[in-house]
Amino acid sequence: MEKPKPDFSFQNKETREEVADASDFTGQAVVVYTNGDTYDGGFVEGKKSGQGTYTHADGSVFEGNYSEDKKSGIGKTVYPNGSYYHGMYSEDQRDGEGLFVYENKDRYSGFWKAGLKHGQGTYILSKQAMKLKGAWEDGRFVQGDWVLENGCRFRGKFENGKPIGPGAWLIEEAMYEGEYLQKNATVQKIDALEKIKNKELLQQEESLQTEWVWA
Repeated sequence: MEKPKPDFSFQNKETREEVADASDFTGQAVVVYTNGDTYDGGFVEGKKSGQGTYTHADGSVFEGNYSEDKKSGIGKTVYPNGSYYHGMYSEDQRDGEGLFVYENKDRYSGFWKAGLKHGQGTYILSKQAMKLKGAWEDGRFVQGDWVLENGCRFRGKFENGKPIGPGAWLIEEAMYEGEYLQKNATVQKIDALEKIKNKELLQQEESLQTEWVWA
């Protein structure tokens, strides 16, 4: 019975010869897959290992380390829209410390787990000139500082990307403590918040559609 044809062409980089059976190949090779992907790099016993470059048919490119056929260790992926990730990988996913720069120029620098933001990290919103700095869980910001362009910051807990529960605004040398209740309606500017006399802060409040309730 004939063996099925492989879905790639496999060339030994040293000899420039085609390798018919790459299942136990060790060395450097260039592989061209039928889906348009290519891989140029190391193999150990037929599996991608060590440094390599994998170019996807859609234009995204990974350069970095492999182990047992999977991205592992430090590497960089550049996507067709100009965004990129540079950092640690494990089991083919972002895992460990790394930097992701997004198409809209936002950036996240911190820790990842199984492809999601997880642990300590800072997300900078480029257009709004704001940042979220603190703890992340399963891709969501859960606790830390929401820092505005003018240096004012809210410190507390977050849910679904918005402040919730007890927290404090730190404005210059003053601290204003209270509690956030998430609402679908626009923000109610109550007297205590008005006393801050900070128009920019109030505008940021409205953009998050939350209600600031003072204890």
